[in-house]
Amino acid sequence: MGFDPDELPVVTLFRGKAFNGLTRLILDSTEIPSEWLRAKELREAIGVSSTAFQNVRDQAVAFGLLEPSTDDESARMPRYRLPETPTVQILRSFHGEYVPADDPDVSDDVTEVRLPDLMELNGRARLIGWFLAAADPDEQYSISKMSDVAPVGHTTVRNHIDTLVDYGIVTTHETSRGSQTYTTYQFNPESTIAAVLYDLNEAVANQRAAYYEQ
Repeated sequence: MGFDPDELPVVTLFRGKAFNGLTRLILDSTEIPSEWLRAKELREAIGVSSTAFQNVRDQAVAFGLLEPSTDDESARMPRYRLPETPTVQILRSFHGEYVPADDPDVSDDVTEVRLPDLMELNGRARLIGWFLAAADPDEQYSISKMSDVAPVGHTTVRNHIDTLVDYGIVTTHETSRGSQTYTTYQFNPESTIAAVLYDLNEAVANQRAAYYEQ
């Protein structure tokens, strides 16, 4: 079985309305740790149903996006807050300090970078995950070859590869074959955005491992 980008925590971190909403709430919060909230208040803040929240709650805690209260009063109805974990610190630090205009790898058309926006679409997140963990950084891929070796379809590659170029994760090259010229794509290991995604992936993996060792 080939590489599955879903194995990367950073691909899951922003997936679905609940996870994506939590990461957006973390970025928009004025203080971390945040105040304690009942589950209903938290669900309303991120705009998800009770079932959707229940489905991701334990994983969100394991990833370091949420912290449940542990006092006796909360035993039957726990409260939650946005914690000051490495996952949260990396997210907030990047979004607070990064300026696209100062990054030569990023297109001038990109005026703001928010990782929940970049990683929200499943196909694009999986393509990014493949470049981060499985693509050969020394190889230039045509769209056809990428579609063959990456665990995403041809349409997904076509729909999202330009975004990866705009964000500096991938560079382009013009390649000639006979009288034809076509574009090839190569992972950019110097990409600032790729680097923060690497850091997030490691932080979430470590956080999750520590959680399940408790």
